[in-house]
Amino acid sequence: MKKRLKNNILLKCVSVLIAIMIWLFVVNINDPVVDRTYTGIPVKVINGAYIESSGNMYRLDDEQQTVTVTLHGNSSKVARRNDDITAVADLTQIVDMNSSPIMVPVTVTCPGVNAEDISVTPVTIKVDIEEKLTQSFIIAVNTGDTAPGQGYEIGQAYANPEKVSIGGPESIVSKIDRVVASVSVAGLTGNSVRKADLVIYDRNGDIMTESQTKYLTFDTGDPEVEVNVELWKTQSDVVFDVQVGGTPAEGYMLESVDTTPDTITVAGTKDALESLREKDLKITVPGKYVDIQGLNQNTEIKVDLDEILPDDLKLASNMADSIIVDVTIIPQGSRQVNCISTDIAVDNLRPGLQLVYDQKEVVVTVKGMPDALKAIRPEQIKLSIDLDGKEAGDYTVPVTVALPAGFTLVDTVSATVHLSEKEEIQSGIDIE
Repeated sequence: MKKRLKNNILLKCVSVLIAIMIWLFVVNINDPVVDRTYTGIPVKVINGAYIESSGNMYRLDDEQQTVTVTLHGNSSKVARRNDDITAVADLTQIVDMNSSPIMVPVTVTCPGVNAEDISVTPVTIKVDIEEKLTQSFIIAVNTGDTAPGQGYEIGQAYANPEKVSIGGPESIVSKIDRVVASVSVAGLTGNSVRKADLVIYDRNGDIMTESQTKYLTFDTGDPEVEVNVELWKTQSDVVFDVQVGGTPAEGYMLESVDTTPDTITVAGTKDALESLREKDLKITVPGKYVDIQGLNQNTEIKVDLDEILPDDLKLASNMADSIIVDVTIIPQGSRQVNCISTDIAVDNLRPGLQLVYDQKEVVVTVKGMPDALKAIRPEQIKLSIDLDGKEAGDYTVPVTVALPAGFTLVDTVSATVHLSEKEEIQSGIDIE
């Protein structure tokens, strides 16, 4: 029996072959040969200097910046290889620079996978060759919605350098509208120097995408600058010394000049605020801004504060950038008397209604002899309104004016009132 086994070479070969087949079968079940496809693999472009040496630049459209790669092999080798795949477009492989379009082959590698087991779609990508354009832009500083600590305002904020030269494909650079350095000043209570990334805006006001800005070059090296932030302290309760220019129409005179608002808050350098305090917190409004020449009635004049504030003062945040100068013009020989609204007698107020005036005072303009005008007092003027038939709501009603002897009324008087239902207090006894 032993001799038969030793001499049966054919049987031995068949056994080995069967064993190999079984092993291959088992291996193929546990680690089968498959195709794995990966989409969105970014294409890395190399040797851009080959194009730039001739004064041109390359650019890829968005749809040309990624490829689809398929790996063929055992599952253990080709599964989960997204991060291992490299797709490269070598610009030195351009065959004809004058062709249209210009195509560049894409080479794909993946460690552990043979080149013949890798396929790529598309096998070539289109490259746009454009003239290089360089332009300079002033860098604007944007602090967004951030604000420094209480009692401080941003006096100055400027980039260093204040301008930047940007080069790149003409189709991209020509679309740049502005360059902004964005920084946060939240909570600052002192001057500061901060790093800021440059944000590029196109002519539509949109931020340029990374796929566009990656083709840009900056004379600063990186698209980053320093921003110098200088803080100013604030001063509230600042008033206006309003001067007027010209004279009213014949027979009329200037009665009063008021401003809305009557006070503002400003920020400024240390020296500027000290100078302002020496002037009793008054800012002069020159007469050229308040021209009353030939006026015969009350007038409102808007004054832009940026035009009258010195360079070392600025408006605090949330302040309106202008004021309204209220100029009161009355006939000569007359006077305005301010009467308290709550002193107005009310007739025919419907029971169950309550009244509130929208203004604290009403102005009564009277005419009389000079000495009498100087002496007249508000309590000598009797005012009344008639609310007959008025329900809850808002009304502007005429005011009846009774003047002392020797005076005449110049203008009619009205008052704005708000009528509402009285709210009754409910009371009761809880019985358990």
